[in-house]
Amino acid sequence: VERTFKFAHDRVLVRGRLDYVEDNNGKVTILDFKTTEGVDGKKAITRVKSSIQLKIYALAYEKLYGRRPDEIGIYFLENGLVSTIPVTQKVMDEAILAIKVAEAGIRDHNFKANPKEGAFTCQYCSFNRICPESLV
Repeated sequence: VERTFKFAHDRVLVRGRLDYVEDNNGKVTILDFKTTEGVDGKKAITRVKSSIQLKIYALAYEKLYGRRPDEIGIYFLENGLVSTIPVTQKVMDEAILAIKVAEAGIRDHNFKANPKEGAFTCQYCSFNRICPESLV
């Protein structure tokens, strides 16, 4: 539970914390916990597939432990739903691309808000009261 990680990818230092890593007879699953309400199976799998956070967790695990985790997923606390996907090369490539895009944005001083998921994203942003792009 809550494993801290830090790794370098090219010129970027990536830090974070894994909520939960389960090793079940060699099958490694990384789960993130969410309190989101009203999530059904279809929405849950979409959230997992689109989660940059989980993809970076998979990359972090591989960098730290020398092997790719088998699955990444989300445990939705409100209804007990657990949704996972296998960690493929595509997942790992998407994590690396996300890091490169973030690095380029920082180097270019591009800090424009991008509330892709709507008001939900803005609701938890520290800058939502002063951001001209805020949806809340």
